[in-house]
Amino acid sequence: MFSLRYKVRRGRPADAPVALKIFLSALREHGFLTIAGSVDQAELASFGVREPTRDDFVAVSGGKVVGFVTSVQRCDRTAELTKVFVAPSHRDRGVGTMLITRAVQTARARGYEALHLETSEAFAGARRYYERHGWERSPGEESVEGNSTTTTYRLSLLGARRAAPVPLELPRFLRLILSLLGSALRLKQRLDARAGRT
Repeated sequence: MFSLRYKVRRGRPADAPVALKIFLSALREHGFLTIAGSVDQAELASFGVREPTRDDFVAVSGGKVVGFVTSVQRCDRTAELTKVFVAPSHRDRGVGTMLITRAVQTARARGYEALHLETSEAFAGARRYYERHGWERSPGEESVEGNSTTTTYRLSLLGARRAAPVPLELPRFLRLILSLLGSALRLKQRLDARAGRT
């Protein structure tokens, strides 16, 4: 669910060490070996550097970076989400959705027709998320890397095929307040109706 504690802003070069830490932590958590100097680490070393074909965003809570997303242009009309990671203590709070939403909005503003991403079967929760939110598996785009199968997903950004909007899930206490307000409004309407009959 979305939380008022989080905000998304454009990434800065100073965010690179935290983004790398979140990334490496997620890899270890899911059983991947990390190799110093890998392509992924090199990409994160330039995190937040303004480039016309790349967008980096971070989610911030209490002044600290707790998640990030990177998208890179692949051709004139498409881009790829190369990284989407959230620190474990901030997962299941809508942070990933906030980051992906910003990346999708930016891709649309840039005139891209589609976004792609590749994810491993190890990230089962992420795969379920993408499939629930309109991302389609690209047929024949599965590959095996090491002991893991990766799948490529595509999200159309064209108007007619636009994915359904992500529902805003309110925090529990706000749902309770809205429910109480709704009950109070219905009671008032009944009392007004009775008053009008007498």
